[in-house]
Amino acid sequence: MSWFWNDWYFKNSYIDLRVARVTSAARGFAVIVDNLGGMPAPFDVVLKYADGTAESVHQTPAVWRANQKQATITVAAKKKLASLTINGGIWMDADPSNNTWTARR
Repeated sequence: MSWFWNDWYFKNSYIDLRVARVTSAARGFAVIVDNLGGMPAPFDVVLKYADGTAESVHQTPAVWRANQKQATITVAAKKKLASLTINGGIWMDADPSNNTWTARR
């Protein structure tokens, strides 16, 4: 757990996540999230589908264990994705302007 505690208590890390890329995967979508600030923080991936429905997929700080700079999240989805947003909830993002991806029309 030193990978977690070091950034939270002993480094000058901060929360700043970015949606780097969204690609189609075999059973849904692969979402590449960059951790620009270096803080291993939890977040939700909020999916909005073309039919107007929405879904939220929670990610724990464990997604940063293997690589604290970038994580790939595979989201199972059978619908057409319209947009995707990273939501940190109570954990404020330093720059929320890069937390949303919108599908091309």
